[in-house]
Amino acid sequence: MDVFGRPTSPSLLALLVTLFLHTASGAGRAGGHGVWKRASLEVGFTEGVDNQTVVVGRNATLRCSVENLGDYKIAWVKADSQTLLSIANTMITRNYRARVSNSDNSTWFLHINNVRLADRGYYMCQINTVPMVFKQGYLEVVVPPNILDEETSADVEVNEDSSVQLRCAADGYPAPEIIFKREDSKHIPIGNGNVKASSETESVEEVKRTTGILSFKAVKRTDMGHYLCIASNTVPPSVSKRVVLNVRYREPEVEVNLQMIGVYRGDDVAINCTVTAYPRPVVLWQDSFGKMIISGGRYEVVEKLLRESPPVIQTSLIIKSLQPEDITSYRCNASIDNDKMKEKSVTVQLNEIIRPSTESSFSQDIHYKGTYLHPNIGHVNSDDPSSASGIGQSRCSSSRLVFVLVGWGMLCQALRGRA
Repeated sequence: MDVFGRPTSPSLLALLVTLFLHTASGAGRAGGHGVWKRASLEVGFTEGVDNQTVVVGRNATLRCSVENLGDYKIAWVKADSQTLLSIANTMITRNYRARVSNSDNSTWFLHINNVRLADRGYYMCQINTVPMVFKQGYLEVVVPPNILDEETSADVEVNEDSSVQLRCAADGYPAPEIIFKREDSKHIPIGNGNVKASSETESVEEVKRTTGILSFKAVKRTDMGHYLCIASNTVPPSVSKRVVLNVRYREPEVEVNLQMIGVYRGDDVAINCTVTAYPRPVVLWQDSFGKMIISGGRYEVVEKLLRESPPVIQTSLIIKSLQPEDITSYRCNASIDNDKMKEKSVTVQLNEIIRPSTESSFSQDIHYKGTYLHPNIGHVNSDDPSSASGIGQSRCSSSRLVFVLVGWGMLCQALRGRA
């Protein structure tokens, strides 16, 4: 079998070699009696056959440079299989991918088109002197990495705290290296005891196959995201595949900015709530009696998707022209798959503020121990001495601002007494 996959008969090969050695058109023979003699000028090589590295599917050219060849012949031989490929300009192999050429009878070329993995190996350039002389070079055939979809993880969905593996397989030559990265560039905490990366390489036919594994001992919701499996070797380009890891939350994350809000009767108010969960949760508002609130009349429920993965939903309950019966508690409730075991809620309390007889010139918000007061009331920090001093200097008479918090009247009188 020759390097190109064609059978070579031993008797035919012997005949061809014999023909090669004895059909030098009289080269080096005296008087035609078949007696070999040394040529008047020494025949030989001017340089070796250079090693070549070629990507599979491309073309390769091996060069052999000689001097004083005269009527001697050049042969190309695949060394590892001792397959005779050509003699002078005559091709012995009948494969269309191989051919020979020469320049001025001093530089000889072996051309192999559409190189295959089987073409890898040593090639000899021989001169039919006695004894025969030769030079050889190695043809390396490399293969760019290729990700094997059938052996690589598809998108994965697991419950929080479950174990899971992301697998990625690729072949090529040399053996590909596989790494995992997050598409959002966040750090993967490999080696923290919960996340581990490993790989193994094996030979499959004439290429190398590498399988990379990213293992999570107990996957967290923070591990959720899009992962890139990247395979590379010395042959460009590198290739990648995206694998999505979805983590099913045990319960949603529910957040509100304030759990107590001070309001004026007759005003409009908006209560905001942010929910994060996978799969996308069902979010609703309930009043103090547990009754679901829907849009209609003076009530409006607005929902907005802030992020796709994991889903982040912002929901707002808008109450217009507040009435006394509206000043109560409201609950932002989120559930996954309508499962009571995967439900979480946060309650927001509305507290009425008595509207002052004269509006203050201040426009900041008042926050007192987590309670939001109406924007029309100025901001006072009871823990800030400068605030108390300012009130003392005004002797609580120059300002017509009415404070409704319990204890503010007593503080005002105390400051008035100091003055």
